[in-house]
Amino acid sequence: MRHIPEEELHAYLDQALSRSQCVEIERHLTRCPRCRMAREEIASVRDRTTDLLARVGPPPFLSP
Repeated sequence: MRHIPEEELHAYLDQALSRSQCVEIERHLTRCPRCRMAREEIASVRDRTTDLLARVGPPPFLSP
């Protein structure tokens, strides 16, 4: 069984793949606990990163 490369999982989570690629990945994920776990770990890191960046936000603009 071919496992899904990490880069492809990132593209899948970014919704940057064609519909046929997504269907193929989703079919594989239903059968492969290893790739499901990898997808969940990547999604978790992305969610935490997004949350942290939202909290930090851009630095305040100081007018002269």
